[in-house]
Amino acid sequence: MISAETIHTKIQMLPPASQKEVLDFVDDLLERSCKEPQKGKASAWEDWAKSHSENVVIIDDSREAIYEDE
Repeated sequence: MISAETIHTKIQMLPPASQKEVLDFVDDLLERSCKEPQKGKASAWEDWAKSHSENVVIIDDSREAIYEDE
């Protein structure tokens, strides 16, 4: 693995405009890496929700219905 010192030295050798470009690129990579897990979770929830039917059942859970004489 490349050390942080090596990376820092190589970036310092670049002209200022290129240094900014490298930093912008790294910021973009970090931003994307933070968003990807969220997209995966949202997609998993949507898939799970779509896998269940949309049956609408109204249950009478009133006290009277629960304790009806059989």
